[in-house]
Amino acid sequence: MSNSGLDRLEESLWLALPAGRRRCTLRAAMEHFRVPGLSLAVIHNGEVLGARAYGVAAADDPSPVSVHTRFQACSISKAVTSIGLLRLVQSGLIDLDRDVNDMLRTWQIPRNADWQPRISLRQLASHRGGLSVAGFPGYRATDQLPTLPEVLAGAPPANTRGVRAELPPGLRFRYSGGGTTVLQQVLEDTQGVGFAALMRHLVLEPAGMTDSGFSTRCEGDVEVASGHDWEGEVLPGRFRRYPELAAAGLWSTAADLARLVTLLEGCLDGSGDLLESALARSTIVRPLAQITGSGLFDGVGVGFFLGAAGGGRYFGHAGSNAGFRCLLLGEQTQRVGLVVMTNGEDGAGLVRAIVEAAAEAFGWPGAGQLDITRVGRREPSAPGSGWKVFVGPAGQRLRLSVGDGIAVAEFDGQAPLRFIQGDDAEFTAEEVGTRLTLGHANGVTDHVHVTDDTDQMTFHPDV
Repeated sequence: MSNSGLDRLEESLWLALPAGRRRCTLRAAMEHFRVPGLSLAVIHNGEVLGARAYGVAAADDPSPVSVHTRFQACSISKAVTSIGLLRLVQSGLIDLDRDVNDMLRTWQIPRNADWQPRISLRQLASHRGGLSVAGFPGYRATDQLPTLPEVLAGAPPANTRGVRAELPPGLRFRYSGGGTTVLQQVLEDTQGVGFAALMRHLVLEPAGMTDSGFSTRCEGDVEVASGHDWEGEVLPGRFRRYPELAAAGLWSTAADLARLVTLLEGCLDGSGDLLESALARSTIVRPLAQITGSGLFDGVGVGFFLGAAGGGRYFGHAGSNAGFRCLLLGEQTQRVGLVVMTNGEDGAGLVRAIVEAAAEAFGWPGAGQLDITRVGRREPSAPGSGWKVFVGPAGQRLRLSVGDGIAVAEFDGQAPLRFIQGDDAEFTAEEVGTRLTLGHANGVTDHVHVTDDTDQMTFHPDV
């Protein structure tokens, strides 16, 4: 397979428009989704077929993106962290099924009244720990950064609530960036090394990822992309900072992450040495055989989401930080995949179009059928800058303002509640056991699901 497949991909993306689907070039799609810069790498037959860069690193700077330009990898950070965790398990330095409070020194998962939850690293890495805090909004350049224990405790200057058990551990899947942050603290406490240095030693250097690093900001002489808002404007301060490094703090390139995918695919078929094959199969992709749907999120292993379609057995992770959207995708049997990194809020639509075009250009089994709609997207307005009114099934009224990963909701005249966004369109609050999920059509919120652990109501715009 030559780079002709990449050329075909560049020239043949589908856009879903109100008037119907039409084909366009990759650059036209970038313009449509207001994404100034893109980093792309394609994997075929277990090798990185090609890595290419498009557009500019910042809308206010003509400097082009190169294959070495670092983007925020967002929640792909969690997948990379899981590889470091498994390498420690492989070396016998950490136990995947031990209670994490037995390993934590700097902070402990708190008791809920008289009940002390017992949670394992395996549960944290597969989002089955029942913990709070779906995701993190990040910090502006002028904000004081909290320490990791302050983040976990929800203590100032942290801008999220404390991490605690809200469901019995192991009961069911519940996405929790807070759980990944607990994992980060466990690794620092048990290994006695800062997280960034530990991941460099465990994963980045062995994988040859020379253009990658965990950091709240890229330092030194490196090329860095700026994040952009829904309208394609540069974010104030250029990007948000994430002290929650394991959950959201990796800076990387499509080429580096694609190299990691090829190594993992080799481990899964027994030809790689980053992880022992038996360990990789039993942890990363263990539930794949049980998946019957076609969504990338139909199953979850240690650190990765899973999906099966058209005979293909896929593993991957999406990412959504302020101003950045990205996707890592690999396939277990034919060893194909891709990595897409964008520096625009509406980059999720571009990512989906690229996956579909790659599946067509390269003939990947079922990749075009994968439902990756949970690649995150956020509402463009800022909290308080504009309220929208929605009406529930029994006439209940909801006033909502959304932006910057935060939703402020008022139910029928109640005091405002603050909800924090996770990796997709779901928001959670500390004060109530309720979640908000925003549905979009043509870039506008056209419904809101209000969900608790037993029921769901749908609110529609008040017209």
